[in-house]
Amino acid sequence: MPDSVLAAPSPTRRGFHLRKLADKSAGVEVYDHETRDTRLVNPGGGPWPFAGLMFQLPPPELAIIPMSTVSRGKREGWIDTEGDRVTRAKGAPPAGQGDHVFFNADFIIVKDLEGPTRYKVTHQPGKYPDGNAVRVDWFFEAELVSRG
Repeated sequence: MPDSVLAAPSPTRRGFHLRKLADKSAGVEVYDHETRDTRLVNPGGGPWPFAGLMFQLPPPELAIIPMSTVSRGKREGWIDTEGDRVTRAKGAPPAGQGDHVFFNADFIIVKDLEGPTRYKVTHQPGKYPDGNAVRVDWFFEAELVSRG
């Protein structure tokens, strides 16, 4: 998985530029005979444990955040949400093609190393009328409330 998450930018709002940090405190230095250099390895093998998250750029005042980023952040423990709910909308014809399922929230909190960064959601993922058509938004729009 890449170490940064970038949501879709726009002229008036942008996504997060985040960096996930590894906990290398339990690392062991190993001498490499080919390169004649030492390198740090994880004694448990596999990826390093998660140490925290930091914003690479200041958090945006107005953010667009994909629903997939929020879901992954919640699953990995670096995002919390408040006011969670699930909404459904009928799929497109023909045959309905199943329901769309959207995760909605009132607040999104990014657990940064400098402290929680809190956003108030101003636009939820969902289906919206767009002229004679219907638009499906798979993202949140949010306004920065507090930092750290």
